[in-house]
Amino acid sequence: MPKINQLWTMDYRPKKTYLYHTNHPETMRTFILILSAGVLLASCGKKAQTAATPDARAADSVKAYLKGHLNDPASYQPETFGKLEKNFSSYMNDDNYYTYSNWIARTKEQSDKKDSAAVYQERKRSGFYDKMFREGMRKMDSLKKNYKSSFMGYKITHSYRAKNTAGSIEPQQAVFTLDTAFSVLKMDKAGK
Repeated sequence: MPKINQLWTMDYRPKKTYLYHTNHPETMRTFILILSAGVLLASCGKKAQTAATPDARAADSVKAYLKGHLNDPASYQPETFGKLEKNFSSYMNDDNYYTYSNWIARTKEQSDKKDSAAVYQERKRSGFYDKMFREGMRKMDSLKKNYKSSFMGYKITHSYRAKNTAGSIEPQQAVFTLDTAFSVLKMDKAGK
């Protein structure tokens, strides 16, 4: 028990014991060291997750996709994965390609069709069909020459066994199209 004259001089405020309240350099260095070690360990854990090979990431994505889209996911038995191929855009996927190819096909169809003899003869004589066909081909060639393809993702073939709608396990093969983040965009079944 303190003496009465000491009561007036005692400080009853709670002492600041938390690390961030202290001004001691040694304690702050320890705190910063522990904090940076924690950040370093957390970042190494994330790198280990993303360091998987592209083939492994594609296989994992395909397996997860199939588990969610098969008739009986429990019957899924993976067999083989093909080579992972890069998928690039093509001029054939361009909207203009369809426009020009339809233009050429319609011109050819109209030149072969003889609905009205007078109209057909006039167009044939003036070279209308030939001009239209050449114009369509010129635009198509220009599109092919100037098209810049871009990386769209990947494709991988996968063979597996799974139950069909009748309940029997049968071998199946499919080509999977994946985006750049290895998410499955579509699955095209192939005959075996």
